[in-house]
Amino acid sequence: MIKRPVFFVACAFGCGIHYAIFRDPLILLIGGIVLLCGTVSPLRAKKRGWFFFAIFIYLTALALGYSHGAASEHRKQIQQNGLYDGQSIDLCGKIVKRIPQKTRTAYLLREQEPVEGRLVLLYENKPQDFRVGETVICNGTVSVFAPARNFGNFDSKTYYQSLGIAVALYDAVKLKSDGKYDLLAEWYNRLHIQIRQRYAQYLPTDTANALLAMVWNDKSGLSETVEERYRRAGIAHVFAVSGLHLSILVLGLYHFLRKRRVSFACAAAVGTLIGWGYLGITGNGIATQRALFMLLLVLWANVCGRSCDMLNSLGACFLILLWSNPYYLQNTGFLLSFAAVGGVAVWNLFGNRKWTPVGIALFTYPVMLWFFYYLSLYALFLNLIVLALMPVLLGMAFAGTILCAVFAPAHLLLYGCKLILDLFLWLCDLSSHLPFACLIRGRPAISFMIIYYMILLFGIYCLNRHPVGKSVLIAGLLLALIVPKSRPFSVAVLDVGQGDGTYIHTKSGMNLFFDGGSSDIGKVGSNRIRPFLEASGAGRIDYWFLSHLDEDHYNGLCEMLDDGYPVSHIVMSDFSAHTLHDDAPDLYEAIHKNQIDVITMSKGSLISDESIRIDCLWPQKGTVADRNDASLSLVIRTDTFNGLICGDLPSFAEQQLVPQLENERVDWYKCNHHGSNYSSIDEFLSCIRPTYTTISCSLHNHYGHPGKECVSRLLAVGSQILYTMDSGQISLFADQDGIKIEKFLIYG
Repeated sequence: MIKRPVFFVACAFGCGIHYAIFRDPLILLIGGIVLLCGTVSPLRAKKRGWFFFAIFIYLTALALGYSHGAASEHRKQIQQNGLYDGQSIDLCGKIVKRIPQKTRTAYLLREQEPVEGRLVLLYENKPQDFRVGETVICNGTVSVFAPARNFGNFDSKTYYQSLGIAVALYDAVKLKSDGKYDLLAEWYNRLHIQIRQRYAQYLPTDTANALLAMVWNDKSGLSETVEERYRRAGIAHVFAVSGLHLSILVLGLYHFLRKRRVSFACAAAVGTLIGWGYLGITGNGIATQRALFMLLLVLWANVCGRSCDMLNSLGACFLILLWSNPYYLQNTGFLLSFAAVGGVAVWNLFGNRKWTPVGIALFTYPVMLWFFYYLSLYALFLNLIVLALMPVLLGMAFAGTILCAVFAPAHLLLYGCKLILDLFLWLCDLSSHLPFACLIRGRPAISFMIIYYMILLFGIYCLNRHPVGKSVLIAGLLLALIVPKSRPFSVAVLDVGQGDGTYIHTKSGMNLFFDGGSSDIGKVGSNRIRPFLEASGAGRIDYWFLSHLDEDHYNGLCEMLDDGYPVSHIVMSDFSAHTLHDDAPDLYEAIHKNQIDVITMSKGSLISDESIRIDCLWPQKGTVADRNDASLSLVIRTDTFNGLICGDLPSFAEQQLVPQLENERVDWYKCNHHGSNYSSIDEFLSCIRPTYTTISCSLHNHYGHPGKECVSRLLAVGSQILYTMDSGQISLFADQDGIKIEKFLIYG
């Protein structure tokens, strides 16, 4: 016989989908391992028939997954064909879901015309009273989901694709409706509103919103600050409605009815109805779907007098969800949910059930690193407390929500929830002040994750009866995750819109950043710079250089300092240091609040270590009159690379630099003043003749950057020009074999 066939078939099916969508050959290695594991039992039993049958089944599942993934890719291309930003279109479709958001309510429309089946995220122009279930004709403005512009940035295209949503429609106006709507969905919505009002009546705002997120999956009012505190502590999973919620609600009701001598079938039927109702109220989330399906398998297996294998039921959920949407493989909630439950199943199969949280942590840590780039060192201990209190919290929340409607003093149960939530926040803050609380390690390589899981599974299986060996394995895997990875010398010119931001990582492990701001990207520090740094594994900047004090060169830094990102030294010109209080009071305040050391540079100054030397060529003391004139001009030298970065240096200062750069080889030049026609003059470019030039600017800016004359001058000296507005982030890697260029957006 074949052990756990559904689980292994689901794994093979997922491998086929992954290869069809991402074309990653490493997934075929995983498919081979799945095939090997799935055929072990008939091979050991010397049953050739079952062995070959298992091979046939798994290869069929792999092929079916590939076919389904390829068909989904083709369908996606058809659904997105011909759409562009700003396009005004009419759509006919059915409203299938209401999605509460922080600033407004969105709706999910399943289109009927012009493209049948396409899912559209619809934002109304003004309250139109769209109702779930009604078929409407509406007009709006298309917004195509944009990909990430830098490594580690939020990728809205991938995120919405993982939910099956093809495009967004803004300023939607309902032109016509059939007047029919889903009564049950509307009842769910009214009930949700009543619950929100009840919580607002009895609880402080932040507590009410946190409880709504935890119990009813409504994150529309959840404070970003509160969510970040939970995430940094490693307990943000409490905001995901999952098996714990359904177990308390459905199994609790099931066992209550059984103790009242209600038949197995009737108790299970009531539990099923309550579970489906809770799924509808909480928005039909991926993790909730998975949890409910597995719970119902357990429930009805019990009715039939059978047991339910956890891995097989997990595989069945995996198959059903991926068949409905193959792009769930890109979804954070989907992967974390299955990794956590898979960890529970495998650990309980081969390990000690008392230490199940260890198994969950080991299975989910790599996924956490992939999406969030850091590990919370004390999360394992915090979760022991949190998971013990969550049933109490959920029980009081469910009981308080129901009883408050008929018995006012029942709001004391909600007050009990407040005390637990206050304790959670206290634990988050306590852990954040402990050493090594949040270890930023960056996004791991796919190859590392494959090897990690192979060692983990093999080790758990082989060391099942050897607790000492298993402890050593666990410690080794955690060290592999925690110990920083070594990286080669690299330069990354970030796409920050109309602004500047350049990161350099040295061979010695030093992290440098140059400027960091934007005039057209909101929260550029939080949305573009910090995610890139954390995804790259840079948990601290050793030297942050500011060329001058224009906002499009420093406002991202100011924002990150306010958020507590660690910076050891800030480097600026003498002129900028003297005018800092007047020209950039917000930055001045942030520097002093965080007690950051300020280093000033002028012509002749030097910062270096064993792998890099940074010489200041400009400004000279007392020779500048305004901020642009005071732009730090720096030559960056390593054994394999020479670079030049000068901020917004004007032409008269460029002329002053020519004698100092006559014998300088320049491999990379960060184009002055975003490619302005009034910088990068002929004499200056003829002297440096850069091999590569990067120009940082946005596609639509009112400055006319990059100027045609500047571009012509760069081409005349034979420089290869790279634009962040086209390529997104531009990376340069230098070693003994030369310089390698990588564009983050391939089409650039």
